[in-house]
Amino acid sequence: TEITISLREALLGFTASIDHLDGHTVRISRPGVTKPLQQLRVLNEGMPVAHTSPAQNGSLLVTVIVAFPDELTTETRAL
Repeated sequence: TEITISLREALLGFTASIDHLDGHTVRISRPGVTKPLQQLRVLNEGMPVAHTSPAQNGSLLVTVIVAFPDELTTETRAL
């Protein structure tokens, strides 16, 4: 699973939502810096683990894509 965040979110932190295969929403929140193509692990939101009783779910791996701007405006450069 992949999510795309802005450069600002990658530097300052973000909260995102993912629609899970079974229909519920998984919220991902990360304070601070996130690197491009970093993988985040969300426990108990992955595929069911075989031969477990009671049934357990593995981890959902989420790859973070950072959208870099093509250009910086004068305003943005001043920040």
